[in-house]
Amino acid sequence: MASAPVFATKIVTRNEELFADEVVSVVAPGQEGYFGVKANHAPFMVALGIGELRVTTPDSQTHYFAIAGGVAEVQDNVLMVLADTG
Repeated sequence: MASAPVFATKIVTRNEELFADEVVSVVAPGQEGYFGVKANHAPFMVALGIGELRVTTPDSQTHYFAIAGGVAEVQDNVLMVLADTG
């Protein structure tokens, strides 16, 4: 069985790096509602809202991060999240 395509994801706050690895998917709270990102997503930038950011890795592990806003950008198969955590 073929493995799911992956993309690089980095989640940082102004004080620390929370996560940096290859992932299968990310679901995040935008200001207009939740959105998902998978490999080869079209480039975009979005303001984040308050909620739970969910990251799924190739080994089917799910990581959860509580955020209070921020910005996310997808470019060249890389997701960069600059998050406020409260």
